[in-house]
Amino acid sequence: MTVFNSIGDYAIQGITFGDSTKMLMKGTIMTRVCAAANDNILCVGSDTLYIHDKTRASSCYGKKVFSNNNIIVAVLGTLDLQSSIGDFHIQKVVEKCLKMNSDFLSLIDSLKKEVGQIYCHNFFHYFTQFAVFGLVNEKFYIYYFQISSGLNSYECSSPFGNIYDANKENFKFNHHMLTLGQGVYNNYAIIQGHYENPVDEVKCNIHSAISDKELQTVGGKCQYQVISRR
Repeated sequence: MTVFNSIGDYAIQGITFGDSTKMLMKGTIMTRVCAAANDNILCVGSDTLYIHDKTRASSCYGKKVFSNNNIIVAVLGTLDLQSSIGDFHIQKVVEKCLKMNSDFLSLIDSLKKEVGQIYCHNFFHYFTQFAVFGLVNEKFYIYYFQISSGLNSYECSSPFGNIYDANKENFKFNHHMLTLGQGVYNNYAIIQGHYENPVDEVKCNIHSAISDKELQTVGGKCQYQVISRR
């Protein structure tokens, strides 16, 4: 895999990243997630807008970026599921996994297992996507994937394939920017470059105009988390 050795936009095929799934509320959630890193700082931010189906009123909705000391998790797609067998809150699962795991790869495995158990209940037409960022041996890494329901099981897919300790160098994120969600060309973009101030880059990207004329910006307050190597 040579995703992070290329310069310019990288179009990922075979998986749909976005956040236009109908949620439990009677409306649509639209999210922008952006991350940028140089050799010393990694910043991950998000901004989410909820649009009511009937009134078209918009408001900020939900926390989408979570972290511990050296790992940041950005979430798109479904955060809560309601059914006859109970309510499931994926945000709480993410927070639990972050408390239990301080290792980048272990956290990824834990998210797959814990969120996968929810999707084993056959919640078809719903999905949750994770972009996981970590500081490992003074380098920044990324891995992202989608979990959805299979037949009496769950499906986990990633455009990058599987990540292991032996191949994690292929997922290095130093000097890259990732943008996911609504208003992004093809819903995602990975760009290699020199980012002197990742925090400013992330804020600017999230609040830039998006393609939907109904939403001049995603709106709301930018939530962001930072990991520093220093």
